Parts: sequence; structure tokens; C-alpha cells
Amino acid sequence: ASDRLGKFEQFQKLGERFEFLKEKDKELKSFTISQDGTVAKISLECQGAEVMISNSAIIEKVVEVCQKELDVLLDKTEKEVLEFVI
Repeated sequence: ASDRLGKFEQFQKLGERFEFLKEKDKELKSFTISQDGTVAKISLECQGAEVMISNSAIIEKVVEVCQKELDVLLDKTEKEVLEFVI
């Protein structure tokens, strides 16, 4: 019984990860749709150093890479959810 409950907890965490990724996908698509190429900015921060990007061509490429990676993660996580056995 405890093994099944442990697997159930794992499944719940997997479901939470899937829902989190779906929400990020929705947010990224919303960003892409609302972007008009004039006011978008992307900020990168690491250990106090920050870079601000406002060039629309660069932003488009960065968003494209993010979307591709997010699609891969979503597909992988969805497959894990569908194949999970409790």
C-alpha cells in the first residue's frame, strides 16, 4: 500500500510539472501574440549581472528557441504522465 501511495505522490508531482509547463506555454504564446516589435524587452540576470535586450529580431529568435525547448519538455512530460503506472 505504501508503495502505491508513494507512486501516487510521484504522479501528483508529475502532474504539477505538466500543468506548470502548460501555463508557461500559454504565457509564452500570449507574449508572442501581443509583441508588436516596438516595446518588448527581455532581461537576463545571473549573479547580479544583468543584460537587457530590446532588439525585436533578437527577441524573436530567443522566444523561438524558448518555444521549441518548451515544446520538447511538454511532449516529454505528457508522455510520462500518459505512461505512468501507479
